[in-house]
Amino acid sequence: MGKAQQRVSRLLEIIIALESGGEWRSADLAQRFGVSRTRIFSDIRALRQAGVPIQRTANGYRIDASFFLASLKLTPREVLSLLLPMEFFGQGDGEHHTHRAALGKLIASMPKALQQGA
Repeated sequence: MGKAQQRVSRLLEIIIALESGGEWRSADLAQRFGVSRTRIFSDIRALRQAGVPIQRTANGYRIDASFFLASLKLTPREVLSLLLPMEFFGQGDGEHHTHRAALGKLIASMPKALQQGA
């Protein structure tokens, strides 16, 4: 794996670690990923610049819980209706209803400020 791929992988793993609860100190993150604290500071800066709301507290770093959507209870057909173009998923009225239901659940799970633009 090249350096760029390693960094992307580490950035994603940092997001997973920070969103899993608790707070992480930079030294703990550095040890977990086998890099320096300076590299962790750089990674956190890059994630913040990308819009990830990483917060620094007295005990370490964490991600604001509002950054993630609530768990949705989508049926398998609803998931497919969101992932596949309608022409691949199906043409019937029932399929359009499934698609609208899935979109409704997705929009309802979004923060109120984003719902208005959806």
